[in-house]
Amino acid sequence: MIAHVLKAKKNRKKFKKAFANAWTEFVRSFHAWFFSTFRWFREDDGEVAVFDATNTTRKRRRLLYDRMVVDNGYSLFFVESICNNKDIIENNIKEVS
Repeated sequence: MIAHVLKAKKNRKKFKKAFANAWTEFVRSFHAWFFSTFRWFREDDGEVAVFDATNTTRKRRRLLYDRMVVDNGYSLFFVESICNNKDIIENNIKEVS
């Protein structure tokens, strides 16, 4: 029993470290997209940008809104879709697995 507990703690530490690394990379990628999009709007006369905000947070949406609308006067809208169809959800999971 003690061996299982120690192994579980060791695995949890490995997971936390891997998750922290992945999260750091995600945040870095988000900021890179964010700043390159603004550069594109200003320097290349960009007109439309799409950010796939799957599983984004209210805080990140607020950041987008504040920078896009409040600070720069751009238009912004969020598109939501909700799917409760079990077959579609299972098929999507199979496709990405």
